[in-house]
Amino acid sequence: MDTQYFALSRVDFILGFYEKAVFPFVEAKRLIEEQKPPYEPEYSESDEPPFLSEWLDADQAIDILGIQCASLLCSALKLFLEESLEGVFRRNAHKITKAIKTKGAYNSAFKKGWLNGYRELFEKEFNLDWQDSRVNLILLEELILIRNRGQHPEHITMMSNSFSESDLKKISSPFFIDDAHGNKDLNDFLPPTIKPKPEKMKSAFEESTKLINWLEQSLKKWGRDQIA
Repeated sequence: MDTQYFALSRVDFILGFYEKAVFPFVEAKRLIEEQKPPYEPEYSESDEPPFLSEWLDADQAIDILGIQCASLLCSALKLFLEESLEGVFRRNAHKITKAIKTKGAYNSAFKKGWLNGYRELFEKEFNLDWQDSRVNLILLEELILIRNRGQHPEHITMMSNSFSESDLKKISSPFFIDDAHGNKDLNDFLPPTIKPKPEKMKSAFEESTKLINWLEQSLKKWGRDQIA
């Protein structure tokens, strides 16, 4: 089975779905900000900006969609890593993989998260240093965190999701927050709200694709080197 093909196809589908789904909300915000139809403000003595509720709803929808697509993207990466490991054994018919340890030998690493577990396994068993991939691994770790926050919300009173204190101990400078917030005093008063904006989601898709391509090519090269 061509694991790389199916993984990239899944990522491409999620990306296409995200771009189509997010467009109406991005466009609604733009029209409101530019005061274009159907959001032409009428005279009002209120201090509240016109169509504020509609703008906030669209902004919230962008965040929720980003978090849900982050979840789909994380699932695609996890499936790819699982299948890649199994694929090494299938391709080489166990001839050069007899001494290779699998997930059971790395329970302690997997307890720190599946990305950490697979990273340690591939580095120790296949001598593949993930830093060589030039993938932004911190971004992917944060992607998993926002997926977890989206799947396990803590407050019924709000739709938004925020990083927890434990999250901020793992990711000291979050990427998926509002740029206006910055990374200073993240724990002051309220934790930063997760803001997976379209331009930041683009980076998540790009880094996921880079990891898939790098790992697949590296594992194929490892197999050829063992046979040579």
